[in-house]
Amino acid sequence: MQPASGVLNLQTGSIEATDRNKYLTERIPTPFIPEETCPRIDELVRWIANYDPAVEKFFWRWMGYCLTGDMSLHKSLFLKGCGRNKKTTLWAGLFGVPLISVPKVSVGGRCFPA
Repeated sequence: MQPASGVLNLQTGSIEATDRNKYLTERIPTPFIPEETCPRIDELVRWIANYDPAVEKFFWRWMGYCLTGDMSLHKSLFLKGCGRNKKTTLWAGLFGVPLISVPKVSVGGRCFPA
C-alpha cells in the first residue's frame, strides 16, 4: 500500500521508502499516521457487526486481507441475506463501489435466487 508518506509495509506496519521495484501503481493521497484513528469507520464496523466483538474482529481481519493484495489464502466473502441487513452499507461504506448482487425472490419469508 502506498500512502503519500511512502510505502506502508502491511506485515510490519512501518513506512518504507518508495521503491519502483515493488511495482506499486496507485498512491493514496493521504499520509499514513499510525496513531490516527477513524471513529466513523470504527462505529460503522461495530454497527454492521451488530456490536458482536467476534464478528467485528472478523471484518477487520477480512478488510486487512483485502488491502494486502496477497491471495495465497484463497479466501472469498459472500454476504447473504434477503435485504436490509447491512450488506450494501458495508460494501459502499468501506469500498465506495456498488455491491454486485444476485436477484432474490422471497417466498414465505425465505430467500431464493431468482
